[in-house]
Amino acid sequence: MIESPVARQLRTLRLIWMAFVASIFLYGLVLSIQPAQPVVDVGQMRSVFVPVALAEAAIGIWWRRRSTSTTPAAKLDPQSFTQLQANCIIVWALGSSIAIQGLILGFLSHDIGEFLPFAAAGLALLYVNRPNAWPQLANTGVV
Repeated sequence: MIESPVARQLRTLRLIWMAFVASIFLYGLVLSIQPAQPVVDVGQMRSVFVPVALAEAAIGIWWRRRSTSTTPAAKLDPQSFTQLQANCIIVWALGSSIAIQGLILGFLSHDIGEFLPFAAAGLALLYVNRPNAWPQLANTGVV
C-alpha cells in the first residue's frame, strides 16, 4: 500500500510528539539512578522555576489556541501544513521544557521528588496538546 505524503507527515508529527513524551520518562530514569551526593538547597531556584513553568504552560495553551483552524490537515496547502507542524513542535517543546526545569532541580538536590511535579505538568501539557487533540489533525486516521 502506498502511503500519501500527508499521511507520512502526520506519522512523523506523531513520532515527534512521542519522542517529547518519552524524553520526560527518560529524565526520571536518569534521576532515579544518579548516585547519592550531598543535597543542595534548591528552594530559591524552585521559586523561580515554578512561575516560569506556569508561564510556559499558559503560553503553550495560548499558542495552540491562536494557531487552531478547522481545516483538516489533508486539505492544507504545504505552507500551511508546515506552519501547523511548527506550531505543534513549539507547544510540545514548551511542555518538555517544564520537565527539564524539574530535571535541573532533581540533579541539584539529588531528589527525584523535585522533578516529579514538573514532569507531571510537562506530561499534562503534552497530553492536552497531543496530535489528535488539534482540530486539524483529528479524525485523519493517521494520528
